[in-house]
Formats: sequence, structure tokens, C-alpha cells
Amino acid sequence: MQQPLEAVAAYWLSLRKLVGGNRTLKPLEQEADFVAEPFARHLLALALSDLAPARFRQCASIGARAELMRLSRQIDFMRITVMDIAQGENPRRTLARMLALFAAPPENPEALLDKAQNTLKRALDRKATREEYLVDHRLSDAELCVVLLFYAVMARRHGKAAGRPFLPQVGSAYFADGLALVVDGFDLPFVRKWLKKYKETLLTDMDRKYALSMDMCEALRDRLPFEAMELLARSHIR
Repeated sequence: MQQPLEAVAAYWLSLRKLVGGNRTLKPLEQEADFVAEPFARHLLALALSDLAPARFRQCASIGARAELMRLSRQIDFMRITVMDIAQGENPRRTLARMLALFAAPPENPEALLDKAQNTLKRALDRKATREEYLVDHRLSDAELCVVLLFYAVMARRHGKAAGRPFLPQVGSAYFADGLALVVDGFDLPFVRKWLKKYKETLLTDMDRKYALSMDMCEALRDRLPFEAMELLARSHIR
């Protein structure tokens, strides 16, 4: 999510080099199994399928919209958590506000809160690993809710500044920077406007990356020469 557009283009160009002069996309099969980025994994699966070009594009576009909706929802989880920490809210209220973004809870609410409290206990005992308090868009919704509740519970029990030591390792710049504003004492209206604007910026940026990825993957599927793919990438990067 935090990669620049140029890095996304470089990724697809590297795959074009990997395919080389092969008549099939078989060299991509292992990459499709292990790539961490969800949308890239989706595109590679589509590229390796027998879908007609029009159907490939349709499925890719549907996947991009679904990913943007998922990212928007997860950013809202972070926004809710930051604002509730700023206002000293009960973590149960934070959980309730996050669960309002689902038609049905992804997991039992009490179980989510219990996991967050257990993570806090492990962190205080210096037994928690970074993965337990890492805020990452690749987490499932339920996993992200638990991590964010960990920060909400910690702030409620130990004060807003308790999150400061974790900021360099949080992972998500959106959440880390938002929480830093709260810890540093910025006023609520400013924090609220900053969170709203930064969300818009992030989603616009991701929309550009998804559009680039779809075009590059389609070009890869069509075996466009490397030089032609470079020109395509430059058309997206301004």
C-alpha cells in the first residue's frame, strides 16, 4: 500500500523479464502462489486462467473495486480507533463502531476484545512479537480489529502516550501518523480533518496503482514486448 507507483511498475516489468521468450506464462505460477499483495495475486491468477480478454478485464475491474472497498473499510477502522483514543472512549464503543461497518460481525465481538486484551498482556510482559501489534492492510478484517483494539485498550488503561514506543513499528503510515498526532496533543478538529483528507489521498493513490497493475498484467498476458510495457508504465506515471 505504501509502495510508490514506480515500484508497482517495476514489479510488473520484472515479471515480463521472468517470462522472457516463453510461449506460456508458466514461469509466473510460483509467483502467483507466494506474492503477498492481494490484488497482484488476484491478477496473476486471472492471467494464468483461460478467460477471454473481455472477461479478464471485467474480473480484474471487479477485483479492483472490491479491494478499494476493503481498503476503505479498513482505513475507517483505523480512523475510528484514532478518534476514540483521542477522546478517551471505552474500547467497547470503538468495537461497536467498527462492527457497524459489517452486515454481520466477522467474529464474536467478545472474542475480538479478549484477543486484544491478551495481546496487551503479552506486550506488557515483553512477550508479544511485532506481528501481534502490526497494523497492515493485508490482515483480515477480524485480525485488524483485534490489533486496533489492542491500541484502544492500551490507551484507555495507560494513557494516550502509551502507544508512542510502538509508533516506529506500527506498519500503517495512516494509523501511525494519526496516532502520533493524538499523542502529540493536536486538537480533535485538526486530527479529524487530517484523517479524512489522508484517506482520500490513499484511496486515490491505490486506484492509480490498481489501474496500472491491470494494464500491465493485461499487457503481460498478451506478451507485449518489454519496451512496450515500459511505455505503458510511463503513461501512468506523471
